[in-house]
Amino acid sequence: MKIGDIVVSIAGHDMGEWYVVESTLGDYVFLVDGKYRLLENPKQKKIKHVLKTNFHAKEIASKLASRQKIYDAEVRKTLNFFKNKLEENVCQKKM
Repeated sequence: MKIGDIVVSIAGHDMGEWYVVESTLGDYVFLVDGKYRLLENPKQKKIKHVLKTNFHAKEIASKLASRQKIYDAEVRKTLNFFKNKLEENVCQKKM
């Protein structure tokens, strides 16, 4: 799992929530959603408790890697974009 990957929680009280991987450390990932889990207080979760999607937030990953200023609103906007993209793909496949 890499910084900027879009993941979904598959265990715990936050099951089904979408996050961006802010950093990794061993068997753990640190996750942000820009609403409840802000960049200054990421959620620590075991890698086995998240499902990696096929989406990757390149812009956020590059900002995190270069330690540029990033806002929680950017994270929220990115997650909403990918959620909508997934819904569009599902709707197109049903037709």
